[in-house]
Amino acid sequence: MGWDHALFVLPNQQMQTLKHFECPLCYEVVKNAVGCACGHTFCNDCLKLALNSTRAQLVRVRDDDDPGGFAVVQHISKKEECPVSRKHLTPNMVFPTFAVRKLVGSAKISCPFLFSTTIF
Repeated sequence: MGWDHALFVLPNQQMQTLKHFECPLCYEVVKNAVGCACGHTFCNDCLKLALNSTRAQLVRVRDDDDPGGFAVVQHISKKEECPVSRKHLTPNMVFPTFAVRKLVGSAKISCPFLFSTTIF
C-alpha cells in the first residue's frame, strides 16, 4: 500500500537511501508514515490492517459437565502488537512520523502525465 519504488526518479545512490524508508509489511516506500514506541515505521494503512486483524487461539478449559475433563475452545482476539518486534501496541500508541513523510514527499517521482513532480 506504499509507494512503488519504480515511481521514484533518483540517482542510484539516493535510490539505495530510499530503501531505508520501506514499510516492513508491504516492502514499498512508506506512504503516510506512522511510527510506534518501539521505533518501527509503517505505512498508515498497512499498520491499520495489521492491528485490525485477529488472532485465533485454541485454549483448553475445564469442562464443567465432565469432572476431570477438558474442552477446547477457540479464543479470538485482536492483535495488539508491533508486527516486527511483537511489543505491545494499540492504535492509540501510533503516531505520524512527519520527518519521514517530508523526506519521502520531497523525492521526485515519475508520472505518465508529467515529466517529474513531487508526491505532495
